[in-house]
Amino acid sequence: MLRLTRAAKSIGKWFSAKARNLLRADGEALAKHVFSDNMGLKLVQAENGSAEAKLTVTKDHLNGYGLDICHGGVLATACDTVMAWARETICKQGEVAVNSTMYTRFFKPVKAGTELFFKTAPINLKKMKDKVSELLVTITDKADNLIGYAKGEVAKVDKKVLEQSLLA
Repeated sequence: MLRLTRAAKSIGKWFSAKARNLLRADGEALAKHVFSDNMGLKLVQAENGSAEAKLTVTKDHLNGYGLDICHGGVLATACDTVMAWARETICKQGEVAVNSTMYTRFFKPVKAGTELFFKTAPINLKKMKDKVSELLVTITDKADNLIGYAKGEVAKVDKKVLEQSLLA
């Protein structure tokens, strides 16, 4: 596994301790996602088209209906990010990973204080190097109970093309 460059070390605070040495295939550091850091999502592992992360549900993640359960949008956002982290492990210099479609399914409600684990399983490894990759993210708790999953397509996009489309 590659080591962090000096420039990448400055963003080390955004990683969980174990994940500080994780890099994209092109040598850039993964997880430059301030939003994910603010929501408490921590990258645990990412390599060869897969990724794992964890999140402890806090009161800030609860929905607004007074039910004391985690908002599904928080779980969907975490799944979206983990898919992108997995795809970015095989992106080349100048490419970024963006989620183009995603379907989520939840089986159990989650209360504050629950530690959740998000893990990708590539659906089609043969197509992982193609422009669009299909991925599955499972959501489990500490007891390995299946909380839900997300299935989606993540595309690799030329970063310059993406930046130009944002300016248009």
